[in-house]
Amino acid sequence: MRLRAAVAALGVIVGLVVANIGFSPGISSAVGSTCWNSTLVCYARGTFNDGSAWGGGYVETEVANMSATESSWINQELWVTTNGNSNAYWAEIGYSANQPYCPGNVLRWFLYYQNPNNSYHECFGVSPSVGSWHQLEIQEDTSSQWYIYLDGKTIAIDTGTSGWNYNDYSGLEYHYGTYTNMYTNGYYSYNEVRGTGCCDWYSWDEGGTEAEYPTDYNWIWTSTDPWIHGYDS
Repeated sequence: MRLRAAVAALGVIVGLVVANIGFSPGISSAVGSTCWNSTLVCYARGTFNDGSAWGGGYVETEVANMSATESSWINQELWVTTNGNSNAYWAEIGYSANQPYCPGNVLRWFLYYQNPNNSYHECFGVSPSVGSWHQLEIQEDTSSQWYIYLDGKTIAIDTGTSGWNYNDYSGLEYHYGTYTNMYTNGYYSYNEVRGTGCCDWYSWDEGGTEAEYPTDYNWIWTSTDPWIHGYDS
């Protein structure tokens, strides 16, 4: 377990401090074709599911250089499921290029959540700088409220889902990828989950990968005990 710099109380984080990661981003060649022009949502991401219930997820991420044009878009993000071991309801936060609801081939922060009563997505803030590190976090406040944070600041509250999260993911999501490119690796570090009681946090004690069309993009773990450092290539 790694003691976090943040102190959490009933879903409110204060005093969050950026960790000194110490990774040097590797350069990968631009990828010219993903998802083979299908309508599938494709993923390259690290996963966590150890069969236990948790109260939230956290990851630190370095903003990667990426682009998308025409009908494609690409996301780097944290997902947290919000109804037990089903992926039907979730909350996510990250950054994107050319999202349909924030068009334009520039990087933008965004969030998206789905619950039984509502689906909501939003672009917000200024464009993140390539190479900068940020904290993405989603945690439960009450039995039906999930708070979504960027760098320790509450960005949105997802109200209406009951249950703990069993599945956490960090990594890449891409759509219609013929014109989607990553020019640098997207790094993720210090993956953590919160206990169901506020506010103990634990490093991922196991991990895996979930990828579709991994010849285009792939997830690579660089730390496996615990499973806290990895990147999209």
